[in-house]
Formats: sequence, structure tokens, C-alpha cells
Amino acid sequence: MILKENAVSLYDKYKKTKDKKFLEEAINILEGKDDISSLNLLGLILLELDKLEEAENAIDKGLRKAKSDEDKGTLLFNKSLIAYRKGDYRRAYELLKSIPTKSSTYPHARRFLAKVCLSLGEVRFVEEARGILESYDIPNEDLATCYIFLSRNGKKELYKKR
Repeated sequence: MILKENAVSLYDKYKKTKDKKFLEEAINILEGKDDISSLNLLGLILLELDKLEEAENAIDKGLRKAKSDEDKGTLLFNKSLIAYRKGDYRRAYELLKSIPTKSSTYPHARRFLAKVCLSLGEVRFVEEARGILESYDIPNEDLATCYIFLSRNGKKELYKKR
């Protein structure tokens, strides 16, 4: 357990410094680990290193072991990040839509789903993004992007939205 905590600590150091040597050290610790949280962390580290196929393999291995909605939600969210990085927005969309609502990841997945919908750039997806983003108390620039896109695509009433 201490080894995995060291890998988490190294990942945190990387996030603060962006020094990839911390990621390589963490990979050395996680090699051969077969538990869900180690596989998830390995997937995130490989994503940071742009080793997308390896990252997806680690996440998929974790998904095969996952039993709880919590584990599935986390792993599916991270797999959607990989799909998004690959430019496969439809796959990212499908993965985000499959995240269990009981997972603590679900609210984060909804916000990311809005971003994915905007990336898909079709009216139906932008409408879905709008619905998600309007449900939050504080509007953001993505919601403004929805309004602009939709108003340019026939929803003239949105010109008056503030």
C-alpha cells in the first residue's frame, strides 16, 4: 500500500511541476500492480505521457475488474478523457453517457459531457450541452458558445439570452 501511496505522491508532484520524471518513477512503482486503483492511476499517468493505447489498456483492465458503480464511473470517465484526447468525440460521448448516476464522478462527467457535445458540433449535441450547462448556477463561456452556435443555426431567440 505504501508503494501505491508513493506513486500517488509522485503523480501529485508532477501535476504541480509538470516534470515528467515523476511520472516515470510512478510507472516503475505501479508496474505489475493489478488492483483497480493502481490500474486507474497508471492509465492517468500514461495519458499524461500521451501513451494513449497503453493508457486505454490499463483502464480496460481495471474496468474488467470493476464491480462497484464508483469504480466503473471513475474508470469510464478516465477512458472518456483518453477518447477525447484521441479526437474520438463520439466514443467519449458514449462513455460519458454510460457512467452510473450513483458514481461520485457523475457530476464531473456531466460538465465534461457538455464540452464533448460542443466538440461534436452538431445542433442536437449543442442543445444537449446547453441543457447541461443551464442547470448550473454559474454560467460559463461554454454556455455562451452554445447560445452563439444555436442562434447562428436558427434559434434567433437566443440572441437575447444574457
